[in-house]
Amino acid sequence: MYNVTKEVKQVDELEMLKEIDKMIDETQDLDRELEETGMSRETLTAQAEELKSEYNALSSKLELNLSDPLPLRWEKLLRLHSTSNPNAVRLLNMYISDCNFFGGKADECIAQYAATRKRLDELTCWEAWYSSQSQQYVRLFNRIKCCKIGHAESGTDAESVFNLMMRNGYTSKNADPSILLDNLTEISSFIHSAGLENVSPLIWFLVIIHNQKKLCSTPGFIVNPQNILRYQEYNISQNNGKNFDQYEQYCNLYLDLKDMFPQADMKLCDMGFLKSSNLAQWCCDFVEYPCGIPSTAAGIIERFSPDFFSDPWNEIELLNSSNITYDELERWEFAHSRLTGLIQSAVRSIRPDDIHELLSNSREFIHELAENSGILSEIRSIDVYMTLISLCIKAVAQFELLFAEQTARTIVL
Repeated sequence: MYNVTKEVKQVDELEMLKEIDKMIDETQDLDRELEETGMSRETLTAQAEELKSEYNALSSKLELNLSDPLPLRWEKLLRLHSTSNPNAVRLLNMYISDCNFFGGKADECIAQYAATRKRLDELTCWEAWYSSQSQQYVRLFNRIKCCKIGHAESGTDAESVFNLMMRNGYTSKNADPSILLDNLTEISSFIHSAGLENVSPLIWFLVIIHNQKKLCSTPGFIVNPQNILRYQEYNISQNNGKNFDQYEQYCNLYLDLKDMFPQADMKLCDMGFLKSSNLAQWCCDFVEYPCGIPSTAAGIIERFSPDFFSDPWNEIELLNSSNITYDELERWEFAHSRLTGLIQSAVRSIRPDDIHELLSNSREFIHELAENSGILSEIRSIDVYMTLISLCIKAVAQFELLFAEQTARTIVL
């Protein structure tokens, strides 16, 4: 016999255990934050209230209605930021840092505030570093392009770099040690004659990865100053079994060179690393943070993972009015996987300002996407509704991607 009372009791006990676990987690989070910051509960509470007041004041100044759907506020904030509005710059940083600790239990709010504060401080420091070092890098770039190959007495760095390359396998196949050492000696002479000792880790790194084979096998190799800082685009989206191993080796080489020259200007070297290839983005995508490699703007956005929608199933009328669960939709999409390419193609036409259409008239907007892409002609009438729901979910994901990309571009302007 089915015992309803017993079932309800089991559910109640399960929910109670979940609540107890949640309370323990929140207490542990708060205790950890109190220990790490060395601040009292009262101090963190006061700081949280101060940040909340600043958030509300900036929203008021920018006429950002906090009752509007979250994606509309993102879209407006990004537009305002593009005009270099200082209030928009600060508020956007709060949005990126996921400033959502308002409401809820006191201890939970304090723990969430502390996490938000860490992200906000990190982002602010990164932006200050990027702004100042970008200017320094432009000067370095122009200076190196004008360098002439001079002859100066090489330091001991050539031998140190040689030992590093031989020890850690940073050489090409069939490398001739004597040729390599002679060429590294000439590179050292160039660095010293050009007065580039403050960025020697960067110069060594770029010369080696751009000319690895020649350094190891070509007698009398001469570096071309105009090519040292040239940008190199690597295929970081697909692992062919060899390229990711090579990227890892390159990044380890840079870290080893930084350790070898601790007196160098590491902030400027890191900017050079960031500006000279997309290896930093590869690290953001595939290496656990922090790893000693400078983060990109896109990497920060990806790691912080701010919410661009609060709840699409409630914010978008087409989804809100449906009786479809996410599990049902996943099963339908799996059964109709042949439509994946058409749906992905359809959402690529979306622009960030289309968010207004999605939120104000989702049925018409999604139906128009489907018509323009030709999806409707490829399906049976019985599948139209589920196709529109699937397309709407993919449109949400596309808006999140567009907002993330636009945000990353915005914070480096």
